Amino acid sequence: DSLNEINYGEVDGKDLEFLSSNYPGIIEKWEFGEDPKFPNGENTMDVYKRALRFIGNLKNIKKNKILICTHNVFLRTIIGGYFKIPLKDWYKITIPFFEPIKFIITKDNRFYIELTNNQIKEIFKNL
Repeated sequence: DSLNEINYGEVDGKDLEFLSSNYPGIIEKWEFGEDPKFPNGENTMDVYKRALRFIGNLKNIKKNKILICTHNVFLRTIIGGYFKIPLKDWYKITIPFFEPIKFIITKDNRFYIELTNNQIKEIFKNL
């Protein structure tokens, strides 16, 4: 469950027009750089906390390599937090589809993200 996409709650599967018509306060808060929760769902910080717990649990696994498949918002939160990008700008992080992103946990439990030059250009192109 830690790897799930953000829980959109009552707006799951709906479009921006539906959100604007039914929950205009969410869009207003976004415009002010806030991080509101979706109705009966999560906000970006909730996903980030899940991601940090997941990474913390990975540090206890004694394997050399692990393949993890997850979702866009989950990866944005890890990258945004790691590179100290303001949370209000995490939506601008572009996650390339079907492109492996390498995360490294060292023997002394330090966490790193290893990006290629092309990944750096793609991921941060909107920032």
